[in-house]
Amino acid sequence: MRLINYLNEISFKKGRDIDYPLGGSKVIVFNKNDSYKLEGKTHGDISHALKHMPKINPSFFKNILSSVRELIKDMKYYIKNKKGTIIGDPEITDKTLINTMDRINDKIVLNEPLTDEEKQIQRFLIKLKNEYISVVDGIVSSAINVDDFEQIDKNKTICFSVKDRGKNKIYFLDTKRNYLLITSTGMVAKTFFIYKNVDYVKRNTERVDILNKEVENFIKGL
Repeated sequence: MRLINYLNEISFKKGRDIDYPLGGSKVIVFNKNDSYKLEGKTHGDISHALKHMPKINPSFFKNILSSVRELIKDMKYYIKNKKGTIIGDPEITDKTLINTMDRINDKIVLNEPLTDEEKQIQRFLIKLKNEYISVVDGIVSSAINVDDFEQIDKNKTICFSVKDRGKNKIYFLDTKRNYLLITSTGMVAKTFFIYKNVDYVKRNTERVDILNKEVENFIKGL
């Protein structure tokens, strides 16, 4: 029996679109007229997977990128910069691939028609999403509800309810892998991987500040 009954199936709330999720300045399109721009609330399960799987399961993510790279090499494609200008750079970097997959995800969420090339890449997005959902599901299903216990063993996943601005939320904290998961109305609202890499912290000060605030809030019970 699952610990949190209302999370019968893992689903993710849609958040505001975040383009270039891991940096870079290029994106691949298969139609010259396609663009990569902020599209509203398209940040969901695949977006979370693109952002966090490189740290959670690096080898799996690397294999996904390698497969997509090999697939694209045999396709007709164009590389655009942030201004939307087609450039002649032939190099397909990991960040360019991630931006391309994020762009395709935007189209999927917005129910926009995919090109034949994007449909082929979509199967790898689904594979990535399913692997990430299995990670989230493992966190939720193995959590110990600390609302009812005063002491727990270290390296366990714990969960507890929080009243946040009038809304009931449940926090899941994987203390072994430093992973924080926040659910609201039965859906995953936010996910954070607590990075220990100093270089990452320096490059992503804003994200780390947000994480610190979230941790501070749930400790206070806000």
